[in-house]
Amino acid sequence: MTATIVSAEQRAFTSTPDATTRLLTTVLDAVSDRVLVLDAQGSIVMINAALQQSAWDNSLPLGCLPHHLTLGSNYQDVITGGGQPLEYQAVAQAMLSGIRTVLSGQTDSFSLSYPCHISAQQRWFTMKATPLAWAEQRGVVITHADITPTALVKEALRQGELRFHTLFDSLAHVPIQGYAPDGTVRYWNQASERLYGYTAQQALGANLLDLIVPAEIRAYVEQAIAEMVMTQRPIASAELNLLRQDGTHVSVLSSYAVVQTPGQGIELFSVDTDMTARQQAQDALRESEQRFSSIANATPVMIWLAGTDTLCHWFNAGWLAFTGRTMAQEQGHGWTQGVHPDDLQRCISFYLSHFEQRLPFQMEYRLMHHSGQYRWIHDSGVPRFDAQGEFLGYIGSCVDSHEVRTIKDQLAAMAELVPGVLYQFVLRPGEPWQFNYLSKGVEAFCGVCAELACQDHTVITQLIPQEERLAHHASLAQATRDLVPWLYEHRIKTPQGELKWVRAQATPQAQPDGSVRWTGLLTDITPQKAQEERLRLGASVFDNIQETIIIADAQRVIVDVNAAFTRVTGYTRAEVLGRNPKFLKSGHHSSEFYQTMWQDIDVQGFWIGEVFNRNKAGLVYAVMLNINAVRNDLGQVTHYVGVSTDINQLKLQQEMLERVAHYDALTQLPNRVLLADRLHQAIAQARRNQTKVAVCYLDLDGFKPINDTLGHAIGDGVLKVIAWRMNEVLRASDTAARIGGDEFIVLLSDNEHGDNVRPILDRLLQTINQPIEVNGHQTTVSASIGVSLYPDHACEADTLLRQADIAMYRAKIRGKNCYSFSPSPGHSPSLD
Repeated sequence: MTATIVSAEQRAFTSTPDATTRLLTTVLDAVSDRVLVLDAQGSIVMINAALQQSAWDNSLPLGCLPHHLTLGSNYQDVITGGGQPLEYQAVAQAMLSGIRTVLSGQTDSFSLSYPCHISAQQRWFTMKATPLAWAEQRGVVITHADITPTALVKEALRQGELRFHTLFDSLAHVPIQGYAPDGTVRYWNQASERLYGYTAQQALGANLLDLIVPAEIRAYVEQAIAEMVMTQRPIASAELNLLRQDGTHVSVLSSYAVVQTPGQGIELFSVDTDMTARQQAQDALRESEQRFSSIANATPVMIWLAGTDTLCHWFNAGWLAFTGRTMAQEQGHGWTQGVHPDDLQRCISFYLSHFEQRLPFQMEYRLMHHSGQYRWIHDSGVPRFDAQGEFLGYIGSCVDSHEVRTIKDQLAAMAELVPGVLYQFVLRPGEPWQFNYLSKGVEAFCGVCAELACQDHTVITQLIPQEERLAHHASLAQATRDLVPWLYEHRIKTPQGELKWVRAQATPQAQPDGSVRWTGLLTDITPQKAQEERLRLGASVFDNIQETIIIADAQRVIVDVNAAFTRVTGYTRAEVLGRNPKFLKSGHHSSEFYQTMWQDIDVQGFWIGEVFNRNKAGLVYAVMLNINAVRNDLGQVTHYVGVSTDINQLKLQQEMLERVAHYDALTQLPNRVLLADRLHQAIAQARRNQTKVAVCYLDLDGFKPINDTLGHAIGDGVLKVIAWRMNEVLRASDTAARIGGDEFIVLLSDNEHGDNVRPILDRLLQTINQPIEVNGHQTTVSASIGVSLYPDHACEADTLLRQADIAMYRAKIRGKNCYSFSPSPGHSPSLD
């Protein structure tokens, strides 16, 4: 069917060449919208194929022409003709008025959306009238576009919102509040009115924090809201003590949902359960599986249900959206097909063992995302029981914890560097305690496997000697009851037979489920205990004291020394008796120093400080000297007792700690702290000398696969080689620092021009890209370098580092193994 064109006697309206008319006919017939053309009087001069077909298929009053309509008839009469249903008459009048305004030139266009239903189908159209000037004649082009799909969606959304309000309002025993990120109440159902005493009219528009949150927990609730807004995930349910309008308190179990509505932003929902009516609320929820499904499908949390046969029979929309699979594909054992092969056996065993004991559980495993990527999820399962206590199966909720797991892995790596054993365990009333985490240090310290200990806590507790276990458990139980930090020292006997002393310290955190989570540190204090034992055994034996002791009379003449003095100074007891201790002077202190020291002793009765002495062999050594004046009952000085401690080792340790604080432990390059100091010095020097400083942010290309495939030992070796090569290339005035992982910062100081750094950068790229052999494994990496210049790109250290970081990513985009300069202020970024 083709567009119908007016006859020759009507051609005065078109007055176009036949070829143009045919072209227009072809174009109109290719359009899916229903199109007709009217002349200035409103007569139909053209109808396209879509409209004519619709006219034959449907004899409808609006949008679809009746099949008897012909060219030349007045479309305005068609619209207002007899037989129009009442509901269409107002639409017809609006349509006619709009067409007339366009024909008269009062408006440039007119559009109107309207329903056009038939018995078998609901349909909607949008009519648009556009003026047409053709061969000095005026007319109008009218299109009727079928918008049924869009209208159906809008209608469905409207019905969905109506059902949402109807559903939530019908939850007579479930108070639900919806509120904006700032706390402004947007929804307040009837159950909330009954529980808190505020009507919906009073609550809507007010702030939730002002209505029902007591002052003592307001900061906690504000932090929880901020966390949900930032993460776009609900926090865990919590038991709260909230306020009613009359000032009384009510204890509720509050659960949360975060809803992201397109075009409306984030909306938060709280579902509060009156703890006094918890059982009734649970019964109501169990009796309405359909309501549960509706709410469960509205939350972004992934929810699953399993029956008494251990098989999962239902998954919510959040789960299916995550996996991209159907309900049928996931049911039964189907969901296990998405679990990472390395996690599958552990996941199923953990699930079944808790299922058999009807215990709640939490576990992490990798699940296939619909994108094809395995992502870490946190799965929490809870057994379900009916009102009679009959076991119904499990309900579980999962959240995407991929980023959190990545951070946890990084923290675990950091924990391994902490001396001792970091741990976390949970105590539940009436249940065995369980480790959630043990750092790998437990293997070297206690001689047991961390993974096995997390599965069975007795792997650790059985190391405590039998006769000490009761006191150990009693101490922990008392701290749990009082919820106070726990500090306890006890012995363990490792599987290898080694006896050690342990200091266990931990801090408690009460959990909403009534359990207590402890986080703490196990420290090997065996050497300390040994020292204490030695001191106790030798407390009454003068010669067993490790510090050197000099006893002098009131005239400062030595009357006795201990064995430690002989050992340290090289002088025998006989050689020093009757002498003044000044023969130990090293020459490092002035006479004024000793005068002040003795003045303090005479006034205060004691003096403590560092002193450099010289032994019999002539070697100078440092001691911490404590001199006390001993007085009789009359207050007269009878003796002076000097106790000195060799602090040479301490000073060496201080020097070592100073290095640890400023240098990277692996590569021995400066760390962030020392880098910051040198960068500020370089900027200050450049400001004085009118020179430039180049801050180069260097990231290794291809380093992660080395760690993943060859292991961290090889990766560490590669980093050491890279650090050594950089120092070989750089000048004495330059600095190479490691700031973490495979990222480095290079400071190129005292440059007259920015281009002066390019040769050095070229040498860095070339030397880094050379093959590296570590423990028989040969590999190659390259580097991407971002460069910012002081003062060209910035004058502040933090800004220079940030600009160099951004430039480094542009180098990555260019293809890696290259460098990129930061653009000058006011210039667009380039790829150099």
